[in-house]
Amino acid sequence: MKPFEVILEITSRGRRIGRTCVHLMADSVSTAAVKAEAAVEKDYANTVSHTVKVNPLTMDEYTFITAA
Repeated sequence: MKPFEVILEITSRGRRIGRTCVHLMADSVSTAAVKAEAAVEKDYANTVSHTVKVNPLTMDEYTFITAA
């Protein structure tokens, strides 16, 4: 598994309400996007998330980001 940073846009009732960033481990870019969307939609009620960008991270970057 590789570390990824996924940037997502959150919408509610057709209106954009913001963006968020999720850091996670996944097998591929597409798997990272699906996992991040599912995590965000689970955390925010009555919202839909759309992937804007997926960035691969190095293991050092991932460790530093998730340790804080």
